[in-house]
Amino acid sequence: MDDARTLIIGGTGTVGSAVLTEALRRGMTGLRVMSRDAQRLTGLP
Repeated sequence: MDDARTLIIGGTGTVGSAVLTEALRRGMTGLRVMSRDAQRLTGLP
């Protein structure tokens, strides 16, 4: 499944950003982040 994608909803919130950080730490690729406030995306890893 080389083209798998994971959507993280609320990725700029407390839980969502922790999930994103852990997913990146584990080497996951194909991540997508959904957020209501696009300006908060700049602070993500």
